Amino acid sequence: MSIYNPPSLQHLAVQSLLLNEASTISTLEYLPPHLFPPVFKEAFTGRHMQLLKAMVAAWPFSYLPVGALMETPNVELLQAVLGGVDILQAQKVRPRRWKLRVLDLRNMTQDFWDVWPSRKNLYCSTETESQEQVSSKLRRDVKVVTDLSLRFHLKEHQTCLLQWAQERKVCVLLCCVKMEFCDFPGEIIKEILDIFPPDNIEKMELSTNHVLPLLGHIASHFGHMTELRECHLTHIFLNRDMAVNTLAVTEMCAVQFLS
Repeated sequence: MSIYNPPSLQHLAVQSLLLNEASTISTLEYLPPHLFPPVFKEAFTGRHMQLLKAMVAAWPFSYLPVGALMETPNVELLQAVLGGVDILQAQKVRPRRWKLRVLDLRNMTQDFWDVWPSRKNLYCSTETESQEQVSSKLRRDVKVVTDLSLRFHLKEHQTCLLQWAQERKVCVLLCCVKMEFCDFPGEIIKEILDIFPPDNIEKMELSTNHVLPLLGHIASHFGHMTELRECHLTHIFLNRDMAVNTLAVTEMCAVQFLS
């Protein structure tokens, strides 16, 4: 005999909120904070774009790891999430419960989504809330954290993110921790480095057969990469027509790159 496991009250509540999307959006300010993660996760999976956008803006925690939910890059989902940041940034004074500070687009662990924040982190004392409200009037920046892996050409979701970042780099803190470029034009790499502050880059990987031209484009940025921990140079050539990458040639390229 099979055992029937009825859905939990929370599951039923989440499904009800998704079915009444318009009503849910209009009443997000009253939604208990502990329901935000499960509702957001289901909205993300079900691609409820307008609800996603509104929930990003009204997110009641400081950290939102969206990248952990996005196994395969999706432009529409990315646009909805970034649209939520736009709504948040448009507020002259943030509502007290809108607390998003870091939007993480990296494909990292799902621990946040598997274990909801503890109850003690969901609510703040009146004094803390008052300080948060004052702070929000003085600081409007949201940090958007991402990794970039650009190989041969820009993909659609990368173009979407870079265009959005370019237009908002004055009001949004953009942070790229890891950058990978494979056979990518030096002038485009320079434009990307102009968007993302170099002092946030911790790891960089370059694969190119245009070492010297690339140096001309990005050399000035390396002096500002104060947090850089790793820099990998792979498949580098002084002559793009060279068929064999000998040890001597590799050493010569590396010396010229690092000098």
